[in-house]
Amino acid sequence: MDWDSVPTTWYCPFVLAPSTESKLFAAGFRPHLGPVDSLPKGSLLLYDSPDRVLELLRSRESLPPTESQLVEQYQRLACMAGSHRLISCWCLSHLSLEEIADSLSNPRESLAAELPSRSLLATTERSSVSPLAAAVVLSLVHESTRLIDAYTHLDSVADRFGAAPDISFLHRVREAVNGAALLADWWRPSSDHHLIQLQLEQVEEELLTAFVVSQSQRAQLGLQHSLLQQLITLVGRNHSLLSRVLCS
Repeated sequence: MDWDSVPTTWYCPFVLAPSTESKLFAAGFRPHLGPVDSLPKGSLLLYDSPDRVLELLRSRESLPPTESQLVEQYQRLACMAGSHRLISCWCLSHLSLEEIADSLSNPRESLAAELPSRSLLATTERSSVSPLAAAVVLSLVHESTRLIDAYTHLDSVADRFGAAPDISFLHRVREAVNGAALLADWWRPSSDHHLIQLQLEQVEEELLTAFVVSQSQRAQLGLQHSLLQQLITLVGRNHSLLSRVLCS
């Protein structure tokens, strides 16, 4: 596949953190708004670990997803990896804006060896799992490990920029679930904090929307200015031609 002509489009079947969306917008990428089947080849596919997916969905959706829905989304992304660039939100958080842009404009092999973040990601520990989210994940995988298997397989086929596959995810989940941590997490006053967080996320989303709209309006104004200049030039030429005709 020719990675030199890759569109700056990203797609994620899950909810992304506002900070992740902000970073993508700052790097010049825009979300794919049409059907998944129309996603341009070579686009950026994003995913996150099950605990993060559930935490972000909980802040936006009124009903929780089923385990089967999560598994299906992970499996679908894995099937799409051959035609697109697959990167986890965890990896994305450690890449600079320039590296994000380079990740879609260079071949995988040469890029992996050149990125400064390669050595960083190779030694960086994965994000910790919150106790309550860990307890929820464990309850989902109590009878089946389909969700964990789907996620770890997806991470194994993704571009990790030197990081090892997240095969220890279930171990990290189990480590996060202990009585003291669960009690502290549950006891923490979260109602006001959660409300403020949602308000901040909404403000950030509104600012992102305003930024995109302003960029579009700026481009339209630039086009209109260019057309106006062309019209002025054309009128000037016609005026000059008309003057010559009248004088003759």
